[in-house]
Amino acid sequence: MGAGTDANRASCRYTISDRWLNIHPVKPKGDRLVPLAAASDELEAGIWRDVLERDGIAVYVKSADPMASFGVPPLPGSLQVFVRAGDEKRARWLLGERIRSA
Repeated sequence: MGAGTDANRASCRYTISDRWLNIHPVKPKGDRLVPLAAASDELEAGIWRDVLERDGIAVYVKSADPMASFGVPPLPGSLQVFVRAGDEKRARWLLGERIRSA
């Protein structure tokens, strides 16, 4: 072990308390994602996303179809729309009867 190695260790040193400063507290239940609905196709998922985002609701659309990652269009009903738990009630109200549970 040479002097260069000790210099590298000295520059990378931090205390245990510094390590814990970067850990964020557990998020409140309102921040977790909950499934809102399953869209029949990409067009429907896109329309729902636009409606919700215009009202300030963050939306996450995920395909449950494993082949979608290879560029294959997702199967009908395999697009899942997620929102934060705190926004779920308002999102369901905005989309009304057009959604089916995920």
